[in-house]
Amino acid sequence: MAERFFDDQDVRVSFLGKKALDVAQLIAAQAKPVYEAEGLEIPVAASSTLLILGRRATLSQSEIATALNQPHQTVAQHIRALEKRRLVHNRRAPGDARARAYSLTPKGKDQYRRLERYLQVVHAVFQQLFEEIDADLADALEKAETALGAVTLKQRFDRMEAASHAA
Repeated sequence: MAERFFDDQDVRVSFLGKKALDVAQLIAAQAKPVYEAEGLEIPVAASSTLLILGRRATLSQSEIATALNQPHQTVAQHIRALEKRRLVHNRRAPGDARARAYSLTPKGKDQYRRLERYLQVVHAVFQQLFEEIDADLADALEKAETALGAVTLKQRFDRMEAASHAA
């Protein structure tokens, strides 16, 4: 059997971003049938948008993007998907005629309650996974995000280059 390209240790570590994206896509794909079984009609990718609206009631697109640390364009796509399913509605934001304030419809509130129940179970599912792989993946990803926020990949690369030239 031929060796898979990403099985090479140097390539595997160097393409960590690809592996993280692959895992995220695998989780989203595997969550989809669970969502269907739980009566969740929301796109998996829009879950955090629905969740924050359920927990905070009414928010602007900008407030959602800031709270979720997501690009405005991504939030706009998620809002459109939720509006299309009649889970979210909007009105003019108080004090700003240009901004829209988003909140859940009654159907959206039902989906929010279902999502909260799903989150309780999926938390336990991921805890079991973390025990199985002997690593808290959520914690490791948060630490990596924090470390890369403090010292960028470019800065780390430059340090390695400087150290190799000094040696």
